Amino acid sequence: KFNANTTIRRSTNMKLTSVAVSLLLAISPLETFGFTSVNPQTRWTIAKSDSRLHNIMGGDEEILRKEIADKASLVENEELYSLLETEAVENAIDDIQEGFMETATVEASPQETDVPASASDPVEPQLSPLMKKIQRVTKPRAYPLFLAEVGALIAGDLAHDVQNLASSFGVEIGSSSSASSSSSSSSSKSETKERVVVLGTGWGAAAFLKGIDTDKCDVTVISPRNFFLFTPMLAGASVGTVEFRSITEPIREINNKVDFLEATATEIDPNSSTVSCQSVVCAGSSCSIEEFSIEYDRLILTVGAQTNTFGIPGVRENCIFLKQVEDAVRIRTSIINSFERANLPRLTDEQREAILTFAVIGAGPTGVEFAAELRDFIEQDGPKYYPKLLKYVRIKVIEASSTILAPFDKSLQEAAMQQLQRKVAINDPEVANLFSEEFQLTELLLDSGVQEIRDDVISLNNGKEIPYGV
Repeated sequence: KFNANTTIRRSTNMKLTSVAVSLLLAISPLETFGFTSVNPQTRWTIAKSDSRLHNIMGGDEEILRKEIADKASLVENEELYSLLETEAVENAIDDIQEGFMETATVEASPQETDVPASASDPVEPQLSPLMKKIQRVTKPRAYPLFLAEVGALIAGDLAHDVQNLASSFGVEIGSSSSASSSSSSSSSKSETKERVVVLGTGWGAAAFLKGIDTDKCDVTVISPRNFFLFTPMLAGASVGTVEFRSITEPIREINNKVDFLEATATEIDPNSSTVSCQSVVCAGSSCSIEEFSIEYDRLILTVGAQTNTFGIPGVRENCIFLKQVEDAVRIRTSIINSFERANLPRLTDEQREAILTFAVIGAGPTGVEFAAELRDFIEQDGPKYYPKLLKYVRIKVIEASSTILAPFDKSLQEAAMQQLQRKVAINDPEVANLFSEEFQLTELLLDSGVQEIRDDVISLNNGKEIPYGV
């Protein structure tokens, strides 16, 4: 049950965020997440690996890891994957609906068209199965019912996919490893195990590794991250509400019988059934990038999606994304650095306000979640550490559409907006007296598309420029 006093920043409502993200992944095209629809051979290429051997003696480990990550996440012509506006999406759905209705009418059988109908009887249009599915997804309904339907669909699809995948390996989900090993002890000894390679350590990989029987399969997991991350709690970790170790689980604890390789997959060759990888290896003060290949019989891709910049200049150079633990660490460090910088002498009020302006681009579940967590940090922890600086703090949520939390119900959108725009609540009366009556901590800038992001200024499509610190 949703409580307006907690908005969506509490653990109870984290499940809503997960369901919304899962629904978005289920109905959005791959192009939205940076995967292009090209020929099959190119589709398997994650990133073209440099044929030469990288060996940088004395190189910094963090720099080398960033080099691999940047190369693996490179997307050409990223501006092509921009999102459609709400009106354009609605018009597209109307066009699709009209097209399917016309097609169904033309292809109606003679038995259906020859039946006489009374002038008073309404004629129901014949809809195709795809149009019926679209109507079922987009029909108005109560939000709890919507969540229940989506959760049931996702759970059913996930269980079905995992069951099919496990069945292809000869694995029975739910049976104990001891029972399965005892029933097939004679055959497993004589047969060679099938080599299964899993790329990624996210939600899909964690679910698969919990159910796979390693007595029948030789499983290798390849990822630059050796732990599973509970991403809905990243916003809280970025401001110290929870610690990073509380939202991570080592892959070897999920299944200690799999072989984990800390590396980045750079290319897949389906013809030779091999995966090319790069890994940063350090010996003393010297670090190098080593390349190797892994053969497989079955390959499972669970690498997820990457943040889309939509080709906006300055995004990758000046913004901090929120997808990994490293991102949350950077955000937490940047917030503290901004307060310490604003506390230096000989700064004007305008300079302090610019330094303590935190801009959140995107008012989806992640953006609103982080804005709410940051607001809690300002109200609860700020008076203890930076009482004289709080009056300069501004949180600006920038959204290109006309609403926040677009995947959610309208009542939830309104409740979240009211919660974000409420007056600042400071328990310490001395600190509370420092705020003026018109002070507004959080400002929602709707219908404001970002045109460019420079070192300390955000340029919007409406010509407005916003100085910012983080």
